Amino acid sequence: MNILEKIFSIPKTIYFNFKVLKFRQAILLPFLVSYKTKFGSLYKNVIEFERFKPKFFKIKLGIGGSEHVMSNRYSRISFGRNSKIIFTGNTFICDGFSIRCDNGTINIGKDFHANKNMLINCEKNIKIGDNCTFGVNVNLRDSDGHTIVVNGIEKNNKKSITIGNHVWICSNVDILKGSKISDNSVVALRSVVLKKFEDANCLIGGYPAKVLQNNINWIK
Repeated sequence: MNILEKIFSIPKTIYFNFKVLKFRQAILLPFLVSYKTKFGSLYKNVIEFERFKPKFFKIKLGIGGSEHVMSNRYSRISFGRNSKIIFTGNTFICDGFSIRCDNGTINIGKDFHANKNMLINCEKNIKIGDNCTFGVNVNLRDSDGHTIVVNGIEKNNKKSITIGNHVWICSNVDILKGSKISDNSVVALRSVVLKKFEDANCLIGGYPAKVLQNNINWIK
């Protein structure tokens, strides 16, 4: 982000901080919000900080990303009155993101980095551990959006998503309801995760995803 973009982002940064945070937190300006971010519904007492004292621009929203990747025209953030978004440390979410949390809870661990066009749609619970990295175009959805009825019985269309610590999600990955990815794992390019992977240190990939290799680790 160049100097001109930072200047353009000042109004939305100030508005967002004072709209969603209590005054004593808002004056610290913990959020830096890109001027290209569009706001849906916003409420106070939805955003919380755990094990983390909010400080100047420690959480960056809609800022930067890989120069060779086209981003969505706008970033978007919207949350309902009964939702909760919890930050536990430095967070860097790049240009073109979309976060919508109507009723559920999103937990974002410390030192989280998401490249361009990340989408999080939360209706139940999405938990992201510490030191996680997302490539471009990563989608997380913990619900189907609509209800499927089988033989007159409604299927459960909302299930939590859990991502452990030190997980690398490569580009163009979809992580759907009921999924779990354990610590020190990698999800390969263009995979679709549909279930729980309980073992740590796994390379996961495919459509649908499966374990491709055990006893791996990765270096940022």
